[in-house]
Amino acid sequence: MPRPGKQWAPAATKAGKGSDGALRRRRRRAAYTRAQGVRHLMAALNLMTDHMFGHVKTNKNRTTFLAFCRYLRSLSPPEVRKS
Repeated sequence: MPRPGKQWAPAATKAGKGSDGALRRRRRRAAYTRAQGVRHLMAALNLMTDHMFGHVKTNKNRTTFLAFCRYLRSLSPPEVRKS
């Protein structure tokens, strides 16, 4: 049972002249009709050189994030890298 407070609100109803108090339809998510999907940008900024590195991917999961981290690590010379 919902309790009144900061996280509770009454169900929204249609407003207007001819409204019968019926509930409104739920809103669609913003990406509901995107046929090509969305793209994710993974980016990193090198503060010493003020250089931005980035990859655009179709999905965002730990595999793509770790691949991006490996790419960033490959940018530094082997003698500077720590194991």
